[in-house]
Amino acid sequence: MPELDVPDAFESICNLHFKTPRGPAEATFHGVIGGLTEWIFLRETVISVTISAANRHAHLGQEAIAAQVWQEVCQVLGQTLKLPPYRVLWEKRATFACTPRSWPSGQDRAAPPLGCAGRGLDRHGPAGDD
Repeated sequence: MPELDVPDAFESICNLHFKTPRGPAEATFHGVIGGLTEWIFLRETVISVTISAANRHAHLGQEAIAAQVWQEVCQVLGQTLKLPPYRVLWEKRATFACTPRSWPSGQDRAAPPLGCAGRGLDRHGPAGDD
């Protein structure tokens, strides 16, 4: 579909995996607000963390991001633990950058059924003023 206008800006996702001696009896997860960490997943002997739209943190080195995220994990879990072995994985083009520029205007929308996702798209974002 050459006439289809597709995004040309992307966001990365950063996942960190920490090796721990023992995990919870049951897999669980936590949502986090106000830090680098967005999601913490606890299972067996691994604690995994997800940071969405991570381009804004790309300037941080792996050691710095792991140290800060581990500090946030400890705060959420209410524990003080030494930084364990870890792995940092970046998916550079995980999703398109969702910016006001990336939303098609009503005239440019190639497939009318896409309008069902929200009429507010015609007003520079999903919180349009009807």
